[in-house]
Amino acid sequence: MSSQLSVPEALVPYCVVTVRPVSNSGVSPCDCLAHLFGNAADQPDRPRRYPSDLTDAEWALIRPLLPVPAWMNGRGGRPEGFCQRQMIDAVRYLVAEGVRWASLPADYPRWRAVYRFFRRWRDNDLIRELYGRLRARLHELAGKREEPTAAIIDSQSVKGDATVPAASRGYDAEKKINGRKRHIAVDTLGLLLVVMVTAASVSDRDAGRDLLQRQWAVVRASLPVPGWLEGRGGQPEGYCHRQMFDAVRYLVAGGISWRAMPVDFPAWDRVDAFYRRWRDQGLIKELHDRLRGRVREAAGRDPEPTAGIIDSQSVRAAASVPRSTPGYDGGKKVPGRKRHIGWTASGCC
Repeated sequence: MSSQLSVPEALVPYCVVTVRPVSNSGVSPCDCLAHLFGNAADQPDRPRRYPSDLTDAEWALIRPLLPVPAWMNGRGGRPEGFCQRQMIDAVRYLVAEGVRWASLPADYPRWRAVYRFFRRWRDNDLIRELYGRLRARLHELAGKREEPTAAIIDSQSVKGDATVPAASRGYDAEKKINGRKRHIAVDTLGLLLVVMVTAASVSDRDAGRDLLQRQWAVVRASLPVPGWLEGRGGQPEGYCHRQMFDAVRYLVAGGISWRAMPVDFPAWDRVDAFYRRWRDQGLIKELHDRLRGRVREAAGRDPEPTAGIIDSQSVRAAASVPRSTPGYDGGKKVPGRKRHIGWTASGCC
């Protein structure tokens, strides 16, 4: 979490005001879940005095996006005993000032409790979940899709401290820096997608491949199961799924013919057979529906859309298009074909 979280003025209408019920012990002005339903009311409140503390406007934005604790979902654990806002303020102070855990000021909760809170959020990917929700809100504000469709990759070499072991450091010959290198992928708004730390000797090409592999893991979990694995006949596949996807994506992006497929991909006729099999059996649509469901679940919506938007676009036909298929759009004065698209409110096709 960034130590300086600014709330744009246009986001103020999105801030949610929570009606606070009486907690199980005392009354507190805080509306976090630990105060409303946990035991945080047993702990004293603290005034906001440090620059890294959340303002009321920032807290109003973050509060409805906080992940629900496990003890409220029936997954075990004890109700939290410390205010979530104070815990987030303590972690932000530590990041902003660069102090040790044991050097947290005394007006925050005990440093061991703050460290356990941070470690629990880190290990359960709750920090990533909260950041993803904030990023989706900013995308919505900018009039973009909630999930990014493009990324920019860059790296920065940093001198390693004397305490950095030799096994995790290296020498960047181009920048003449001995230490580590951080690799990041951001969307077109500059919001972080993936971050990875390596030795400074690791090239941007190799690290970029690893960054993309982390994104590939999301697609990999949504792949349909082949028929030969489910006892529906057919031969086991002899080519890597990822290489096949890369080949089809290359063909679509470059607009080339099947026979012009570069030699480092599988044979073009194998890729063509893979694509036709997935198209004819509806596997492309199945994969797209699963990915769309994941995007909608990450945005806090139902996996299946309940409303849609329909539009069309007339495209001039190439000379190779048979005369029996194209027509003439009198409104736009375009001879050719027309594509009709239906997509959800979040922009998923």
